[in-house]
Parts: sequence; C-alpha cells; structure tokens
Amino acid sequence: MYWSRPGRRSRPPWQRLAENPAQLTTAAELLLTTQGFKANIYGPATLARLIDSLQTLLAAPDTVPVLSSHERKLLDKWRPGTLARGMKKGTTAPEHPLFERVEQWLTAWDAYLSAVAHAVARLKLELIDWVNAELARRRVSERTRSFDDLLTDLAAALEHPDTGQLLVNHVARTFRVALIDEFQDTDPTQYGIFRRCFIQRPAAEAIPVFLVGDPKQAIYSFRGADIFAYLQARDDARHHYTLDTNRRSDAPLVASVNALFARPLPFVLKDIDYQPVQASPSSGAQLEIDDDVAPFSFQALTFDSDKPASKQLAGDLAAESTANEIARLLQLAQQQRASIVQHGQRRALNGGDIAVLVSTHRQGDRIRQALAARAVPSVALTQESVFASREAGELLAVLRAWAEPSSDGCGARW
Repeated sequence: MYWSRPGRRSRPPWQRLAENPAQLTTAAELLLTTQGFKANIYGPATLARLIDSLQTLLAAPDTVPVLSSHERKLLDKWRPGTLARGMKKGTTAPEHPLFERVEQWLTAWDAYLSAVAHAVARLKLELIDWVNAELARRRVSERTRSFDDLLTDLAAALEHPDTGQLLVNHVARTFRVALIDEFQDTDPTQYGIFRRCFIQRPAAEAIPVFLVGDPKQAIYSFRGADIFAYLQARDDARHHYTLDTNRRSDAPLVASVNALFARPLPFVLKDIDYQPVQASPSSGAQLEIDDDVAPFSFQALTFDSDKPASKQLAGDLAAESTANEIARLLQLAQQQRASIVQHGQRRALNGGDIAVLVSTHRQGDRIRQALAARAVPSVALTQESVFASREAGELLAVLRAWAEPSSDGCGARW
C-alpha cells in the first residue's frame, strides 16, 4: 500500500506531509501557541519532541519510514482525538489539516502492521505443518518412531476404512477390563483410541471400562492434559462415582478448602464443579502445631514500591518467606510445640520432615541460601548433572591448574 505511486491522489499520507513542509511549520506554531494544554501531557518539552520527531521522519520523502514504538507513541499525540483529550476542561483543541493527515498515516500504518502480523502468523502455521510433515518423512526413511508416532499411527490405523475395524476388534479382545488411571492427563488422540476400542462397542461385545481422574488437575498442559477430552469422556460414561473422603488432611484444613471453593463456577467452566469432601485422616503421620495460625492460611508478600514487582524480587521474597516459616516451625519444635504424631507416638518435628517443592534448580538454590542464612541445613533432591554443580566447577579449575601450571587463565575458564 505504501510503495505504489501512480498519481498524486494515491500518494501515502506520509509523502503528502513530507511534500508540504510549510504545513508542518504552521501546525508546529499552532501547537506552541495554543493555550489550555494539560501540562503533564503537552508540556513544552513534549511539544518540542513531537515537532522534532515528525520533522525527522519526513526528512526523506522517498524513503518509507519505519516507525519505532517510541515514534508511534509520539505521532499519536498529533491525532485530533488525542489532542482533544489533552486539553483542560473548557478549552478547545486546535485544528489543522496536518493533524488529519497524521491520523490517516497512523491508520494506514496500523493496517500495515496488522497485515504483517497476519502474514507472519500464516507463515508460522505453514512452517509448523511443513516441519511436522518433514519430520514424519524423515522418521520413515530412517526407520525410527517417537512416542507420539506410536499414538498417531495407532489412531490412524483404527480409523482406516478397510482394516480399522479388524484392529479395533483385535484390541478389544485382548482385554477383559480396561482401567485408565490418572485419566485427566489424557489428550484427545489417546482418548480417541480408548473410545474407539472400548467405549464405542456394541452392547454384546462391551467390556467394563473405568476412567479414574480429577478434572481439576487437567490444567497442566505440560503433561499433555486436555480438559475437553476429559469432559467428553465423562459425557460418554454411563455411571459417575465420586471419592468424597480426604484421608490425607485434618478436618479443619478440609473444611477451609471446602469453604474456599463453595462458590459458583469455582473453576470457570460450568461443567467442572467442586465436590465438598469430608476428612478421615489415616493412621499415618500427622503434624500438630501449637500456635495461633489457622489450618489454612495465605502468606502475602509485601513490596516497598507501588510499582509491579520484578520476577527476581518476587522470587527472592518468596524464598525469604518460605525460609522464615521453616525456621519458625523448627523453633516451635525446640519448644515442644510442633510435633509429629504417628501410631500413637509423638516426637518433635525436625528438618527431615519438611520438603520445599520448586520449579527450577535456581529456585532451589535460592531456598537453600535463605535457609543457610538462618542456620538451617538443607539438601537438594535434583536430577541436575553433577557436572553442573559449583563443586564440579571448582574441581575443574584445580585440575586445569594442575594440568597447565604455567597458564595464568586456567581458573578463569570456569
């Protein structure tokens, strides 16, 4: 849209602006002399930046200007609507043909960016299709199969118009009962296989099928979960059964959780309800704490500034708060106010009874640092390679110094 120049009327707005520098001069004078601008929006410094930015952009009329986000923001202040919002109450915004042409320019620019975004999205989708097809072709030529291939190949074979039903019958005869645990992690491809083999069977050939899962856990996309696959399976089931007893938590905590989710649409989707449960803890170990903290409580992180906290700051505060709570519980244990009760026997809570779940190794390191600052020893249960540890790096530096004693930079390589 910006590059065709068959006639003057088809010239883009930015060119028409650039070809009439006197128009920019009069518009600039109008802005500088207008009374009634809000000082925090159109102060003298801002007006000077607006004029300078537009002059710079129009300095080369034959070159299509590519607007940065900052330039786009400054140009927006030339628009009639923006000028009107920048006026004090009871005053009138200035009017000038240049303001309308800037409006046209930005409208064309926004349309161009939208077209580019759609083109990029289309290209990405085409690339995904090509990559999937190419990977499948290469795996066939290399005689290799991935776990996903096993699923997609089986799903395709079951739907084959000639041999699919034979395979369905063979799979169904192989099992007398089908029990699928952790069903909330099932994706549409997997459920399509189960449905085809076990659920869409004639009544005379049907076998018992049990799907065991919790839809509230089907939010974990990293496990391949698909909530809508779960809901379809639930609709296919003839009978529904619910576990209504929590055998892991005490009654006060269970009651608090019941109250927290006792509201309409607690999980957004109308097809997912919260089923209140009762508490009946097993005879396993239980924690008893003599303090004034409620069984179910939140810890709020307090920030000194009103600005949004950075991820680093929030992570540091979370680690500090976690370490403070652990140190508090261990201190209560020393006072005989935090105990583990198991099989009728009571003992003081100790550090080995406490675990902190983290998402990354860096978070785990931060927790250990915070605990060490409070003289609380800790260990890490991690799958990270031993060669990535700080001790391995220090040992590497020693070995390099031993192997190359004349090199001054051995330690610096780490």
